[in-house]
Amino acid sequence: MALTGKQPGADNGSWPTQTIRWGGGSITVTRRTVGHSKTAQRIVAQLPVAEDTIEQLNQRSFARLASQTVEIEGLDISFPALGDGQEAWLQAYDDFQTWDDPLVNLWYQAIDDVDRPYGPRELLPTSHLLEEEQKNSPSAESS
Repeated sequence: MALTGKQPGADNGSWPTQTIRWGGGSITVTRRTVGHSKTAQRIVAQLPVAEDTIEQLNQRSFARLASQTVEIEGLDISFPALGDGQEAWLQAYDDFQTWDDPLVNLWYQAIDDVDRPYGPRELLPTSHLLEEEQKNSPSAESS
């Protein structure tokens, strides 16, 4: 289950993106839109009803990663298409449970970076900073 390349419908126009590197591969995420929020809700609906708050948070995190990821290259990680059905999403969620936690944290930080509102430079996504500023950003320090 290793889909690589651009995800279907991944044309994000001028929205900011950020790419992280991990183990010889890369993951590119894009800024959240209303469409991404709807997609995340549809993904969660494919999963079993969460039995507790921790499971609910895990499902929402998984759905956010899936909905805002536009490209995965060189990693044995993928998400099914929305139309692939519940079994495909259940398998993807089971796979998600085995992913390396530092990878998921870095991935989620990239999403947080692109979702920051524009304004002062310290609030800009690291992809909009100069190279020297990127090296000194909090997300660069965590990698």
